[in-house]
Amino acid sequence: MSEFDEISLNYEEVLSRGLSVSGECSDYFAHKRVEHMAKLHASINAKSETIMDYGSGTGGSVGHLLNAFNPKKLVATDVSEKSLQVLKKKYTSPKIKTKNVISNDALVSCDLCFCNGVFHHIIPDDREDAAKFVYDSLQSGGYFYFWENNPWNPATHWVMSRIPFDRKAVKIFPLQAVKLLKKVGFEIKLVHYMFIFPRFLKILRPIERFTMRLPLGCQYLVLAHKN
Repeated sequence: MSEFDEISLNYEEVLSRGLSVSGECSDYFAHKRVEHMAKLHASINAKSETIMDYGSGTGGSVGHLLNAFNPKKLVATDVSEKSLQVLKKKYTSPKIKTKNVISNDALVSCDLCFCNGVFHHIIPDDREDAAKFVYDSLQSGGYFYFWENNPWNPATHWVMSRIPFDRKAVKIFPLQAVKLLKKVGFEIKLVHYMFIFPRFLKILRPIERFTMRLPLGCQYLVLAHKN
């Protein structure tokens, strides 16, 4: 049984409560992540007919991925069966398929894989297998959008300490993530940092587009490519 089975029914509520110090709810961040991805994906004119949401949980990003990319199929994968059950109740689109990841065998031949805040819940010894699973699930030419919480930002530690299921998580630094993804075969295209300013300083948020290459934001994105 996954630790997330126990909190699947109120996962988004617990997450948003922890994030409330930023003045925003979890859906705000989900939307902004996918919006940024969609702009990057359009700029490289890459395919997105089949998407995998790796560690989808209860589906907080699924609606945004469907709206932004309009894929023919979206495969939501997780180790928590109860979380996937919640997801299936939220979304009835025939495009969505769910799969409980119980092995490291590649599931789909996808064009794009997305994950957010998943790898800090994977014990370090198992991370290479997880990254290889994603690599093997991508078609040649596919892209992996790897989002994680940025340990260089003090606010990251504060927010994670407020979220029960994040308190004992082992954070992964950007350089560790880059090294991990390279090790399994990915080519790294970029690393971006986002989410610096809380809501009460939102007037400053336009500045963030000029600071994305500096390790300031509470989250970072590693964009990895499978040749």
